[in-house]
Amino acid sequence: AVVSTQSTGFAAALLEGKVAKGMVNDCRSLLLARPAVLRKTWATLQPRAEAFLKQLVKKDVDTRDKLMKEWKEDPTFLLSALCQWIPESLHAKLKANWPPRDCFY
Repeated sequence: AVVSTQSTGFAAALLEGKVAKGMVNDCRSLLLARPAVLRKTWATLQPRAEAFLKQLVKKDVDTRDKLMKEWKEDPTFLLSALCQWIPESLHAKLKANWPPRDCFY
């Protein structure tokens, strides 16, 4: 699957909290890498970036509407990929509140 500029931009915006308020607001400052790395041409060389982008591209999710639709069909969508971006100590909290509810702008 080809990773488009729209996919990388959407992925970065998602981790920056610009798409879903509740997705990373509690742990954004604790991300193990900056979301902007997803916009780099070499992003897929980093395992956490590759995993996150791969899930989005595989399901053709590059808009808020597509993300909401995917979460309705598969509530665990992006959970394992996002866990790679936060400290292990926060995984249980993230899983307990997944998918983010009532968090869309």
